[in-house]
Amino acid sequence: MHLLAFPFFLTGGAMKNRIYACYCCNVHRDDLAKPNVLPCADCRRLGLQRPCYHTEVSDESLLDSLKEEVTSMAAEFPYLETDYPIRGSRIKSYRGTQVRNAASDDNHIDFDYTACSVTRRVRYIGLLKKELRLRGMTVLSEQPADLRLQLKELLITEERYKIIKPITEEANLERAMIKLEKAIPCLLHLENRSSEALLTHLLHRGLSIREGNRDECNQLMCAIEKLLNESVFGTEEAPSGWQFPVNPDNTMGEIKFANWRARRVIECSEQLINLCVPAADRDKWTEAFELYQMTVKVSSLTACFAWCY
Repeated sequence: MHLLAFPFFLTGGAMKNRIYACYCCNVHRDDLAKPNVLPCADCRRLGLQRPCYHTEVSDESLLDSLKEEVTSMAAEFPYLETDYPIRGSRIKSYRGTQVRNAASDDNHIDFDYTACSVTRRVRYIGLLKKELRLRGMTVLSEQPADLRLQLKELLITEERYKIIKPITEEANLERAMIKLEKAIPCLLHLENRSSEALLTHLLHRGLSIREGNRDECNQLMCAIEKLLNESVFGTEEAPSGWQFPVNPDNTMGEIKFANWRARRVIECSEQLINLCVPAADRDKWTEAFELYQMTVKVSSLTACFAWCY
């Protein structure tokens, strides 16, 4: 597993736009995936304590440290080994729920309890307490902010445990690390292309429903263009300049977005789904987008956890 040029890994785009893509040295982009025996010159000069990501960072000590962490988590939170996943749990957290809906969903950990009725606030506090008790935890406070923080820390621990537990159960380093390696290489580039593919299928579906009616097709393309420019990439007062791609034969052109734009569209997919497909088909499209978001999020967490070691 080689985590190279990590800051560009977080933001994406370096491999396409920079010949010398590393943030700290002059390694050529063609050599980024070749591990060096020694740390790069800048890492040695700066005396960095973390491993240089131009060297191979997967080793037996990493696997041993993950095993120790799993043991420690299980000792501190016994339910992870006996009662996880939690039966009867209704709390939503990092499971594809779109960010814009979290604040208004009183089953979500990030529900905005300060801007709701007393009834919903009391219900939310009751949910937090119930979730803590399901995990065998002592309720340490009556304040919703404290309860939410206590539960959110548990949810983060559960997510980490779910990711690294199967890795530590493999017989050797090569079999254990392949799970991480599959999530890491070119993650953001993969996200960009996968997002474009998913959006392309949705837009194609919207146009195919209106096939044969040029006016309706043009109305849909204009509505999508307006939505993206005035709600997703810009505002009504300061719209963006994105144009719906159209081929010379009036068919849809290739959908291409920078990674941040593709991610923004995926996050705001509900409005796009509502424009493209009839109400009877929206649930399955929404589910597909949410599952995709969850997959990307778990992969990103895996990559970040691996980087920490």
